[in-house]
Amino acid sequence: MNETLRAELTVKKALPGAKPYELRPRSLGSVRGDVDLDKTLSLADRLEDEEILRKLRLRNDR
Repeated sequence: MNETLRAELTVKKALPGAKPYELRPRSLGSVRGDVDLDKTLSLADRLEDEEILRKLRLRNDR
């Protein structure tokens, strides 16, 4: 059974005349000057903290 599944998963079944999927890159803009890309985990933490603070402010404004 495993051999059958592997065979099915490796066979390319494309529709006739179908173009392969293509992803075109897009610019996401420039990086803020105060952001060091070598410390992306710190950036993620900072962004998460900002979002938590924003949500807390919204909750307190009710």
